[in-house]
Order: sequence, then C-alpha cells, then structure tokens
Amino acid sequence: MNEVKSGFTLLEVIFFLVVSSAIMAGVIAGTRTSVFKERYTDAVNTFAETIRGIYSSVTDVRNSSDLLDKPGRSNYAIYGKLVVIDGSAEIRVYSVVGKLSDPNVSLSDGSSALSAINALGVNIVKEEKANPSKTYYRFYDEESYIIPWDATIEKPNGEYEKGLLLIVMSPISGIVNSYYADGSSPGSYTRRVIEATTANKDTMDNFKKALASGFSDGSGRETLISFCIDSTDNSFNFRRNVRVLVGAMNPSGVDIYSIADSGNQCLGNASVAGNRPGER
Repeated sequence: MNEVKSGFTLLEVIFFLVVSSAIMAGVIAGTRTSVFKERYTDAVNTFAETIRGIYSSVTDVRNSSDLLDKPGRSNYAIYGKLVVIDGSAEIRVYSVVGKLSDPNVSLSDGSSALSAINALGVNIVKEEKANPSKTYYRFYDEESYIIPWDATIEKPNGEYEKGLLLIVMSPISGIVNSYYADGSSPGSYTRRVIEATTANKDTMDNFKKALASGFSDGSGRETLISFCIDSTDNSFNFRRNVRVLVGAMNPSGVDIYSIADSGNQCLGNASVAGNRPGER
C-alpha cells in the first residue's frame, strides 16, 4: 500500500476527506436551517408586533396638525386605523378620519363604534377643493410596513390573505373596537379598497360602501381571524398562526401560536406552503 509522507496511508487520507466532507455538509445544512428558522421567526414576530403597534397607536391617537390646520377641518378627528392586507409582504395603513360631531346626527349610547363613526362620515380619503372647479384627493396619513424575508400572509387554506382590519375608537365611549372585512370576493367593495393604491373619488366611495356592509365584529361570540405566515421555502413547511381577536380593545388580542400548538389553524395545511390555490 502506498503511503503519503505524513505516515497515513492513501486509504486513510481518502476516508478522512470523505468523513470531513460529510461533517462539513451537515454543519452547512444545520446552519442554513438555523438561519432560516431565525429569519422566519423574525417575520412572524414582525407581523404580530406591527398589528399590536397599530392597536397601541389607536389607543394613544393624536390628531395631526396637518389635518387640523386645514380650513374647515377643526371639527374633524382621527378615530383609528385601517389595516390593508393584500396578499403581499406589505401592510398598508391609513388613518380613519371623520367629524367630531354633526348637528344632523344623533348618536345613542347603545350605538356600536362602527355605526357611530359611519354616521360621522369617516373615510381614509380626504377631499379638498383648490377652487370651485378643481378637486384634489389624498389618503389620510398613509403608512406601510414590510414583513421581512419575503414572508407572505395567507389564509389557513393556503390562499393569499386579502382583507381589511379596522381598529377604531368609539366617539361615544372612547373604547377601542376592531372589525374585519374579508376581501376574497373579486369586485366586492372591500376588495376594491384593498386594491386601491390611488386616492380618488372611487376609493372614497368604495370605502364608504365597505364600511356600511363589509365589516363584522365578534358581537355575541368570540371571533378569531387566523393569519398564516408562510415560510416561502418549500423545503421548510413552516406555517405559524397569528390570530387576532376581532372586537379586541388592545394589543392583547393578538396571539402567536407555535407550529406544534394544537390551536395552530395553519398546521394541518402546512403542505400548501408555496402551492397556493388562490391568486395573489
């Protein structure tokens, strides 16, 4: 048997190289898995904390000087936020603004926050007239948040999530309430609001109509909306469940379920990750 100068046989050297390569491959694979899990966990936490942060911003709402400095706007107030989830990694958020009061509107103590703000003419789009013949439209305080690492937000069945989460403070009681509108149906007013990226009269009118008929709360029962955060990589079927209690009054209504938790509504459909039946 030939020997190398180190004293090891050629067979021993080959065996050493093979074992070393196998160990290195395992280390690389383990590192990749670890890094991916960390990134995925970061995406899940970012989504949950974004929704919690929006709840907190509504409970501590401040009327912007940009809004109140406008002529004729001193009787207006910011009542909350509209969260737009459109199937991508981006979440769009708009301030919901309406009148502080209206002499033509009588609000009873038993009115829901939704019916109260609807009566006060809230919208996410503001209309301004530069002159009698020129009208401008723009969104109120538009913001956007990106869920990192290309994660996507889905329904439990694997379709891309398309919906509106409305978090508003009641002008009657001052209590925060939340409402959800499903935008799965193409052509619905809710879907039109989700797809609107331009502030114009159509967007303003579609929001009014969605507000009047598209939203529901958890009145009389516990309503949980399950958002599934997809791992985006078919080799890792991670689908953790972030659930929002519709009707929640504060950030505690947002929970993250572990992958193995029996309450994880996304667990049974892990195989749909990356193979979604729904359109984007």
